[in-house]
Amino acid sequence: MNYRGQSFSTFQLLISAIIALAILTILLYILGLIKPPSTSEPNKIIAEVLNNAHKSKSTPLSGKIVFSKRDGYITITTQAILGNSDVGIESKQICLSPGVYMDETEFGRVEKPSKSWSAYEDGSLIRYNLDKKEVSVSVICGATATGLYKYLEETLYRDIKPEWMDSGSFKCKCLEDELLREQECCLVVLKYAS
Repeated sequence: MNYRGQSFSTFQLLISAIIALAILTILLYILGLIKPPSTSEPNKIIAEVLNNAHKSKSTPLSGKIVFSKRDGYITITTQAILGNSDVGIESKQICLSPGVYMDETEFGRVEKPSKSWSAYEDGSLIRYNLDKKEVSVSVICGATATGLYKYLEETLYRDIKPEWMDSGSFKCKCLEDELLREQECCLVVLKYAS
């Protein structure tokens, strides 16, 4: 009996199945049914982390984001995050901070930024202006904005710096507004990918 021939046909069948699977994956990717692993939707990812951070107050939670622009720039806004979240707070109670990228950020409502990051001074918007970047995001919520700031100063200053909430031309809206200081505030901070 010739066993060599039977094992060869089994091997051909295995190779054919692998090739068919690869072709199917490529077709599904082209049709848009499978998203490539290198892209993410920053507002949705932050909203998921925010939902969990809102439940466990004063505990920083993290997520990973891959910025991958096709045209223009990638934008994160408090409105878009809340649109994907169920935390029940207002957009002015969320502060988006460039965090470790503060020095690389141009603040203000800039049409054509000269730096790789741009952000609104009140913490309601962050934009990434280059091609691709993987970052980590930390979210922490506090019962009050002043309490959260004090907690950052006293306890978390190594991980999340208080100046990421309040420095020079940048100040979180929940800290700036007298009426919001005693309401809940959530801080969203960008950090280096780990």
